[in-house]
Amino acid sequence: MLNKEENEKIWRERVTEYRASTKTQKEWCKENNFKYTTLRYWLEKISKEQAKKEMPEWIDLEVGENKVAKMPVKKLDGNIIEISIGRAIITFPVTAEVKINIC
Repeated sequence: MLNKEENEKIWRERVTEYRASTKTQKEWCKENNFKYTTLRYWLEKISKEQAKKEMPEWIDLEVGENKVAKMPVKKLDGNIIEISIGRAIITFPVTAEVKINIC
């Protein structure tokens, strides 16, 4: 019997294999002898985790001594973060010291 971590690793690999196929979910499950509901569970679990990782965090934007607004910040691969201000997107390393001056 597999432990929880081993089972999760195997199902993540299976989801990757399914996504690389051209089969429908039901076709892939039948061909590979898996329950359709089990594949659906893992697809949903992995999709929710990915969506959560992509969800921006919020930081306070300050001008001088005044707190002006909260801004969405998304962490990208590596040590890169992205701040969205309207249609503008600012990307920089996490270790950089950044000041935003608003005139």
